[in-house]
Amino acid sequence: MKLLNLVVLFAVVSGGGMLRGQSCCTAPPAGIVDWWPGDFNANDFIGQHRGKIVGGVTFSPGEVGNAFTFDGTGQQVTFGSAGQFNSADFTVAFWMKTGSSNEQALLEKRADCAAGSYWSIRVAGAINVEIDGASYLQILGNTNVADGNLHHVAVVRQGTGLTLYVDSAVDGSGSSASTLKLNNNSSMVTGASVCDGVDGTMPLNGQLDEIQIFNVALSGSQVAAIYTAGAGGICK
Repeated sequence: MKLLNLVVLFAVVSGGGMLRGQSCCTAPPAGIVDWWPGDFNANDFIGQHRGKIVGGVTFSPGEVGNAFTFDGTGQQVTFGSAGQFNSADFTVAFWMKTGSSNEQALLEKRADCAAGSYWSIRVAGAINVEIDGASYLQILGNTNVADGNLHHVAVVRQGTGLTLYVDSAVDGSGSSASTLKLNNNSSMVTGASVCDGVDGTMPLNGQLDEIQIFNVALSGSQVAAIYTAGAGGICK
């Protein structure tokens, strides 16, 4: 009976494709340049941007292993010159979790809470993405991700277009008249924002896991492969 059950399970998995949440990892897409798994440290698994933990960030079980865990008091991790995209295509992807509907900081590379050359990803129920460089583009998501569950988020810039994916589905998109140049000398930061206490933004009370940067625009199928791998994540 045990052998029969094993054969049936193998047939279902192999015949039906990869199942959401299974433990099989997916091959890393080409173009990954930074990867912070959040497994008890802020090391960059791929690149040279080792993170610096500020304010006692802790770690707790996330989607893949452990995750950066923030308590809403201003804890953060800084990553130096990571995320300096200039005019190039890019993808920023991560898993996130929060149960708060307040506007909270997720990831950004921004000098101050004013117009300038920057990119920013926040959550206020849904995901809010901003890029600014000569002109301004904002994408407001439609999916409530502040429900206490883990969600996969990917922001893809390709040329003048910007696409937001939540749990592998397109959750918003837009374009600018020209490619916006995103270039400043500030550190890329997660968990806190230069806008905390200025425009209603608050530090993150929640988790970020598997933070990844690609120097290419991932396709929808590549984003879906990362999401579908679930706890398996990207193969190391």
